[in-house]
Amino acid sequence: MLHRPVLFLVLSDRHHYVREATVGIGHFVRETTDWLMHRVGWPDGLDRVLADAASMRRAVGIIAFCRDADHVRRLAAAPCPAVNLSSRLLDSPVPLVIPDNLAVGRLGARHLIGQGLRRLAFVRVPNLPYAEEREAGFLAEAREAGLDPIAEAVAGAAALRRWLPGLPHPIGIMAPDDPTAVAVVAAALDADLRVPDQVAVIGADDAPLWCETSPVSLSSVPTEGRRVGYQAAALLQALRRGEPPPAGPVRIAPLRVVARTSTDVVPLGDPALAEALRRLRLDACRGCDVSEVVQAAGVSRRTFDRKVKEALGRTPHEELERVRIERASDLLLESALTVSQVARKCGFSRVSYFARVFRRERGCTPGAFRKAHVGHE
Repeated sequence: MLHRPVLFLVLSDRHHYVREATVGIGHFVRETTDWLMHRVGWPDGLDRVLADAASMRRAVGIIAFCRDADHVRRLAAAPCPAVNLSSRLLDSPVPLVIPDNLAVGRLGARHLIGQGLRRLAFVRVPNLPYAEEREAGFLAEAREAGLDPIAEAVAGAAALRRWLPGLPHPIGIMAPDDPTAVAVVAAALDADLRVPDQVAVIGADDAPLWCETSPVSLSSVPTEGRRVGYQAAALLQALRRGEPPPAGPVRIAPLRVVARTSTDVVPLGDPALAEALRRLRLDACRGCDVSEVVQAAGVSRRTFDRKVKEALGRTPHEELERVRIERASDLLLESALTVSQVARKCGFSRVSYFARVFRRERGCTPGAFRKAHVGHE
C-alpha cells in the first residue's frame, strides 16, 4: 500500500455539489485504478498538497475545487496533472470539468413550461459565471418557447417580499441555486402568496439539506456532481498518460429535474378538472388510466383532454407517462431494483413498452440512464 500512486483531492465538504463529485471520483478510482486518495480541505490544504506533490514521485495528480484566480494559478504550476471542478473561473489555465450550466437553466425553464406556466422569471445573481450561464440558458429556452421572461437581481428577503407580489401570477421562478430558491419560497409565503399555485419555484444542485427543509419542498435541477467527479478523474488519468488537455471546459449536462411540491402546479381553473389532473398524477404509478380518473372525478373525457392539452401542451395520457418516467428515473438512481421491477412499480405492465417510453423521454434506455449516473446497470 505504501508504494501505491496517490491522488490528491483539495475539496471542501461544505457544498453538496463537491461532496457528490468526491463520491464520483471515488467510483472511478475504485473501478479503474490502484490509486490511493488523500483528501484535504480547500483552500488551506492546497499549499500542503502542492508541497507533497513536489516531493512525492507517487503523486498522480490533483483534483481541486478552486474558486479564485490566485489558487488556480498555483494549481496550474503543480508538478503533476491537475483538474478543477469550479465554474467560477471559466478562462482557466487548469482543465475544467464542470456542470453544463446553460443546460441547467434550460432544463429549469423547460420544466416550468411543461407544468403549464407561461409567465417565467429568473432571480439574477450578478458576477457569478455559473449563475449567469444558468440565467442565459433559462432565458433562451423561455424565448424559444415564445415567452417573454423576466430576469432581475433581487437581493435579500425584504427585497424579495417587495418584488414577488408585483409579478404577474401564476408565475414560475428559477433561482441559480437551491439556497436562493428557498429564500424565494420563504419570501413568497411571507407575502401571502401560495406556492406553487401562484408562485412555482425551482432551484439547482438538488441539495437535500435545502430542498427537503424548504418551507415547501423544493424542485431542483441536479448538477450531476457524481458524473462531474467521475469524468474529472478520467480526464486526470488521460492527462497522466500524456494526452493533450481539452480545448475548453468539459461540461456535464443534467438529465432530469427532481420535481417536488414547489412546482406541482395544476393549471386548470375548473375545480373538477383540476382534481382529475391531481388524481392522475397521484395515481399514475398505481396502474390507473385516464378513463378511470375522469370517471371518478365526474368530468367529460373530451373536455379533460382538451383542457389538459391547452394547459400543458400534452395529452392526459402523455402526462401520465411523464409522471411514471419521472418516478422511474428516481428509482433507477436511488434503489437497487431491476429494470423490470422499476417498470412494474411505475405502472407499466410490459417492460418493453416501459423501455420504449423511457427512451423517448430520456433519450436512452433505463439501463444506460442508471449506468451514466451511478456507474453500473
